[in-house]
Amino acid sequence: MHRNVDFKSIATEFIEMQDSIHGRMVLNLIQEMSQPIQPTELMTAIDEAFGADAQFHTCSIKGASVNELIEMFVAKGKLDQDESGIHFVGCGCGHS
Repeated sequence: MHRNVDFKSIATEFIEMQDSIHGRMVLNLIQEMSQPIQPTELMTAIDEAFGADAQFHTCSIKGASVNELIEMFVAKGKLDQDESGIHFVGCGCGHS
């Protein structure tokens, strides 16, 4: 017995997410950098890794641009941005 599960909605969301990159992939990219990176250099690295028109999602957002994603990560304390550039702080979301 299925308890009011909207399978069509779940399937639609899954299909949409296949065209989107999980934000953790961006965090992984930044984490692998040995030192802070300037925002313009980071945008170039992300464009090269995922494509200039890439859309991103996380547990809390979907359909985000790279700028929206980075802003959210800074606001949530996963990234820090100062005069030296952007650097990884930590995730803590339980994804690997």
